[in-house]
Amino acid sequence: MKYASIGVLLSVALLPAQSLAEPAPVTDLGAASGQDIAVLKQQLEQASRLQVQTQQSLQSLQSEVDELRGMLETQNHQMQQMLQRQRELYQELDRRLASAPATPVPSVPTTGEGEGDKTAELSESAVYQNAVNLVLKEKQYDQAIPAFYDFINQYPSSELTPNARYWLGQLLFNKGERKDANAQFEAVVNQYPNSPKRSDAMLKMAMIAQLNSDSANAKTLYNRVIKEYPGSPSAQIARTKLSSLK
Repeated sequence: MKYASIGVLLSVALLPAQSLAEPAPVTDLGAASGQDIAVLKQQLEQASRLQVQTQQSLQSLQSEVDELRGMLETQNHQMQQMLQRQRELYQELDRRLASAPATPVPSVPTTGEGEGDKTAELSESAVYQNAVNLVLKEKQYDQAIPAFYDFINQYPSSELTPNARYWLGQLLFNKGERKDANAQFEAVVNQYPNSPKRSDAMLKMAMIAQLNSDSANAKTLYNRVIKEYPGSPSAQIARTKLSSLK
């Protein structure tokens, strides 16, 4: 009986220990770990989306940079073409002027008018050639300005006058005298409709208006260049300039 009682007492004494060991904290820990994993997955997905968005933004910026670089290269190429065309025109003009004194002029001995016409022609060519040489050969741009003024005043009806006005406008424009330059370009546009320099003069008027923050007038002039001289280098430059105003 004594041993049996001891066994019963031991059994009763062990019951609290077993009941304390029964709760399963492992299940709670497993649930907490699952939540952490879900949070981590969510954070990774957000980071992945952010990385994709950043990559897309970089690609978009790179495309814009490439497009701007292409526009700049095109504009530079067009400008070089226009400058080359001007140089060729001036060289051809120089060759014609250089050969002018050798051109025979018929004389009329009875009146002497032939000699007078020849002297006037040579004088006109010499005055113009002197002004051109100040620009192309001697690079004396400040002295060339009054020389072209003198030619325009002496020979307002000369076939060379529209070219002289354009030369003068360009020299004044380079000095920053926009108002006086615009007056010369405007004279070429309005007074010499058949001049080969008219499209370039109109383009320069638009550029001056743009520099003066007169966007409305600049747009009007650029559109005129494009409409009246659609296939010219001036029109190509006008299209590029016009797009920058939109």
